[in-house]
Amino acid sequence: MVDLNQFKVYLLNNGRRKQTIYKHLLWARKISEQYPDWSIEGIERFLASKKEEGGKNTAINAIITTIRCYAHHRGRQDILDYFKYLKEEHYERSTLSNEEIEAILKLKNPNYKNAYKRRWKMYTIMLSILAFTGLRPSEACKLTVDDCDFGLGVFHIRESKTPAGVGQVPMPPNIVPMLQDYITNLKGEKLFSAPRGGIDNDGYWDPGTVSTHFNKRLKLLGIRRPRLSLYSLRHSFGTTLADPDSGVNLAVVQKLLRHSNIQTTLRYVHPNINSMKKGQAKHPLVMRTAKPTIRLKYWSDNINSWEIENDERFVYKFQVTEKSIDLHVHIRKKFFH
Repeated sequence: MVDLNQFKVYLLNNGRRKQTIYKHLLWARKISEQYPDWSIEGIERFLASKKEEGGKNTAINAIITTIRCYAHHRGRQDILDYFKYLKEEHYERSTLSNEEIEAILKLKNPNYKNAYKRRWKMYTIMLSILAFTGLRPSEACKLTVDDCDFGLGVFHIRESKTPAGVGQVPMPPNIVPMLQDYITNLKGEKLFSAPRGGIDNDGYWDPGTVSTHFNKRLKLLGIRRPRLSLYSLRHSFGTTLADPDSGVNLAVVQKLLRHSNIQTTLRYVHPNINSMKKGQAKHPLVMRTAKPTIRLKYWSDNINSWEIENDERFVYKFQVTEKSIDLHVHIRKKFFH
């Protein structure tokens, strides 16, 4: 039988994070309950059962990481030699449209009179941070009040999945008022305190808890799509910015997502023929030698892509003829301050 306490000490001494240790101990316990001798045949049957349940190679590899960690701990070279990582399937993650994200964030608590009302607001703030920064759920759950630097306008990320993830992330201006109001009513140092101690009693929110709430909102809104998860907020953020039409440099997208490798960021790019045409049209020589009417149309198309007419905060007038563009935008009085 696995001595979980000794395994935990081994993981701590090797600098594993609390959440990682929790997951390793969870899988080690499950394997040990079925195959206490940790035989190769038993472990193989355990992994096969997870495959039969529909587990993808990515999920199976997470279990194999636990198996290999335990093998290192116990000096089981036979296990290390036998169990290698599976080739991960590359598939396009599901994303959410801007309209769907807005609906998710604006959704009201269906049970207004219950004690869950305050916690609903906490979830809304958490989901807003994920949607507008591209933070990983595990990173957002670890935020403290001191990590919210309103002076510099950044979040300080002190724990991350990768070394590139540690650092500063811009704080979106649209959530600053809501976040400041929320913080004034907090009593502890954690931005999101878990109601029952959190993983390993560290007091932080478990991303799995946030994921459950996120799925609840999807169900209430009738949003159903394969491979849609809490992580889709990060992927939607990156995909929107990485779209050639956004005009955001790919190196900037990499920095915002805090990827160590630009190849990872490239997975977020899904250009189509229209975006390819628009990209080609931005070439200085193409633009300079094109007819004035063509350039005029290019500019008007760009202005239309801003979707100002859908923003109630502005009075918007836009008229286009073959020879001119007339654009008038000003802030409505009630939104001026």
